[in-house]
Parts: sequence; C-alpha cells; structure tokens
Amino acid sequence: MNGATRLQKILVDSPVGVVLPAISLINLPDRWLAGGAVRNTVWRSLFGNECQLVIKRFGLRLVILHL
Repeated sequence: MNGATRLQKILVDSPVGVVLPAISLINLPDRWLAGGAVRNTVWRSLFGNECQLVIKRFGLRLVILHL
C-alpha cells in the first residue's frame, strides 16, 4: 500500500471520513478542511492510544479571490 492509499484509508475510517462528504455538500468554491483534524487523526492512527491528540473541532477554510 502506498502512502496516498494509506492516508486515504486512515481518513475514510475516521470522523474525517464523515465530515469531508458533508463539506462537499456545502458546494462553495475553494473550500479546505484545515490541518488539525487531519494531523491528529493520522498521528492517532500511527501511535494508537498512546497519542493524546484528539479532534477538538473541524476548521473549514475558504479561499475567496477578488479580481
């Protein structure tokens, strides 16, 4: 399993896997899930219960360009 596939499996099998489809339903341009939830999910997957990182909130970032 390559790194991208492993990352996808980790995220799909976590609360992030529930939130990402919900974010896509908002249908806003250039939306991103901020890094804390992703980072904490990956670290917890790698280190198990020894890792004290948890998801505190999901941060959504929007990029708005004015031309």
